[in-house]
Amino acid sequence: MAGAPRFSTPPAIRQTPNDSNLLFIECQVQASPKPEVTWFQNDKKLPATAKYKQVIKVSSTPNTFDISLEINQLGQTDAGTYRITVKNKTGEVSANVDLNFAAEDDAIQAQVEKQVLTFYDRNSAEGTSPTFIQKPIIKQENDGKRLVFECKIAADPKPDLSWSRDDVPIQDSGRYLIYCDPLPNNAYVACLEIDDVNSADAGKYKITAKNKLGESNAHISLNLDNQEQGGGGGGSRPTFTIAPQIRMFEESVLLECRCTAEPVPTFTWNLNGKPIVIGTKYKQGILSEGNNHTIFLEVLNHTKKDSGEYRVIAKNIKGDGSANIQLNIEGIDFKLPEGTAPTFITKPTIKQDAKSATVQIDIQSEPIPSIYWTKDSRELLNVDKIVTRIDRKGTNRYSIFLDIKNLTASDSGIYKCTLANELGTATANIVLKVVGDKISIEQSDKLAPSFEKPKVTIATAKKSITIECRCKGKQEPKITWKKDKVDIKETPNKYKMTKTKESDDTYVFALEILNSTVTDTGTYKIFAMNDAGESQTLINLNVDASAQPEVKNDQKSTTMKAPTFMDKPKDITANDGEKVQAQCKITGIPVPEITWFLNKKEVKPSTEFIQEYDGQIAKLTIPDGYVEDSGDWMCEAWNEAGEATENFKLTIKEKKGKEKRTRKQPSKSTKKDEEPSKKEQRKQVLEQQNTTQPLKQNEAVSSPTIIIPTIGDEDDEDDEYNELPTIPFIQRPRRAKPSDRAKRLSQTKLGAISELSGMLRKQ
Repeated sequence: MAGAPRFSTPPAIRQTPNDSNLLFIECQVQASPKPEVTWFQNDKKLPATAKYKQVIKVSSTPNTFDISLEINQLGQTDAGTYRITVKNKTGEVSANVDLNFAAEDDAIQAQVEKQVLTFYDRNSAEGTSPTFIQKPIIKQENDGKRLVFECKIAADPKPDLSWSRDDVPIQDSGRYLIYCDPLPNNAYVACLEIDDVNSADAGKYKITAKNKLGESNAHISLNLDNQEQGGGGGGSRPTFTIAPQIRMFEESVLLECRCTAEPVPTFTWNLNGKPIVIGTKYKQGILSEGNNHTIFLEVLNHTKKDSGEYRVIAKNIKGDGSANIQLNIEGIDFKLPEGTAPTFITKPTIKQDAKSATVQIDIQSEPIPSIYWTKDSRELLNVDKIVTRIDRKGTNRYSIFLDIKNLTASDSGIYKCTLANELGTATANIVLKVVGDKISIEQSDKLAPSFEKPKVTIATAKKSITIECRCKGKQEPKITWKKDKVDIKETPNKYKMTKTKESDDTYVFALEILNSTVTDTGTYKIFAMNDAGESQTLINLNVDASAQPEVKNDQKSTTMKAPTFMDKPKDITANDGEKVQAQCKITGIPVPEITWFLNKKEVKPSTEFIQEYDGQIAKLTIPDGYVEDSGDWMCEAWNEAGEATENFKLTIKEKKGKEKRTRKQPSKSTKKDEEPSKKEQRKQVLEQQNTTQPLKQNEAVSSPTIIIPTIGDEDDEDDEYNELPTIPFIQRPRRAKPSDRAKRLSQTKLGAISELSGMLRKQ
């Protein structure tokens, strides 16, 4: 008997545990006669190729067919909505499956666990059973004294959670802190914190999530003997835990992938399926931090031909793992960020233990640099013999280690450590000599060049700009200046270069730009080199085209500069309940005062509207955005020399099916206690202007440092993460003694975790 197709088993995603690069979408259909099957990705028909193997088999049940789509070499481009259409002469049926890759913090192996099925005849469901969209991971805080088990769950309604260790329930008391906080789109982040960790905390941990529609659980093992977390049996195969990143340097592109593995893996790269030959075109490196490893590939002198799909394959004795990254050279631009170029802040030191040795160098850098080691001009990637490590020592400070095992005379040679980030590079040459089983550093009296953060001084009266760089180095470094990659030569009435020796190993190099105009805007570079190494740092100079007024008072002539927006705030669209952040870059002398307005009404600083300004970057942060915060926003910068404004539009969308939220209005202050508006305060400033102390002419103006903390750094308690696309984090208040600790309020204990709306499909 003829029958139209219907799904006896709806489409589902399956991934084999031993191969993260292979994925199946499978279903079962009843139909008579045998149907034709067509697969689509984002409405584009998929061909039957080695990449997409399409299979239809006759099942043991009459008129039933097992259908599957096999996706090989799984990569970021495979994300999207897949549709299967099944038809015969009597009818047609179709279904959709969303394949959503995880956010930056989530393991690639967890990327396919969120499935959303949409049938042509299906009504909206009344909720969803719990599903783990990020399996538990372990983070360290407080120098390893605190462990945080963290996972993400999708469920509607909110699930009830329970934790256990070796099947013994864990209670929210004493050393244990348990909490669950909401995320957008019916998702939640669930955490278990353990204080004062000791060896007795080792074991198999389990979290169970349950609501009225079902339950799910996940496991993670904690082994404190060998520092392995998340695995068992004395090691783990490489697992890529964060989506690969692309970083644009001045003259190269850096591909950066992070994985967990024990022991340290070896790795290879290929481009569009062809192996990459490391040499003058490509540089690669690996850096280990415990069982976390960062693998780099730097593409030098890049052109359009370097675009394509890059793939890194990491292997160890436990297995292998891989990650793909799509590079489009035309789609990325170099933009000099805030921060500091890498610098060596101490001379290399060496420690020896039996037949092994460790070279240590302390560095400073923001953002964190890529790191490459060579020996006698050959790359060091033999991870059995050589291991490179990094430890964070505080804000922007790190210790770099090179471990050399089983010392022999052949380990003697010239070792070169190269650091690079978006603002510059630094290289140190280290001469090691091994005699018998003893190792030493030769030429230890020499010091590679190292720059402090450059300082820019504007002398308006002279129409000149001076870039001043303090540099340490021994012997005296040779200096080269460049503008937009072109060498600068000392030129009368245009460029003047000076050198001042402050001490035996410290120099101040300055470039004075005379008769400055807007054409002097650009990226400047200072390059220093001696026998011990080399260093370079970039300076972004923006010369204002408008003439700056001179403002005089009765006491003394003072040069002032009206506020100027160097970077304008951008229009923002977000969802109700999400964190919103707007920022812009502003200059002026004296430092401008910043005021924010919504629909022409001043918005004063509060916990709901956090306003920050460090002299150059103005930030407005709304931790919990409401629909009523939408509208026309304006940032106003004001000082005694003038004012400037920039507008942007904020749109916060209401969640479908959710009751509209309204921000609780603060109690009205009495007129006596009410703070005067900015306009009124400025009138008072102007009235007192004659009595204020003027700024010194030619006062140095230096760019601020924007600090990006790392989880677990106790020096960063009051700092926030930047997005891209990471989880913003505010250090939660420390736990009180068990007898004194009040019951935790979820929303106040977890600072801010958001930006997951793109990971989950709206039901």
